[in-house]
Amino acid sequence: MWDALNMVCKRENKGLNDLVTAIARSRNQSTLTAAIRVFLLTYFQAAATDEGHLRAGHGGARSRIRL
Repeated sequence: MWDALNMVCKRENKGLNDLVTAIARSRNQSTLTAAIRVFLLTYFQAAATDEGHLRAGHGGARSRIRL
């Protein structure tokens, strides 16, 4: 989880404290840990779309590996 948070911070050019504070402010009756997990899942789900891959500059929108 911490590695993923640090990856997001680097990609979004934000400090860890700033990111976690923003997540904490937006949570709705959940623990901070749960809110962070939901944020990370949502963030990486968006990156896993064809559009997300293109924005990230991963070459083509389709993966070369079939799952």
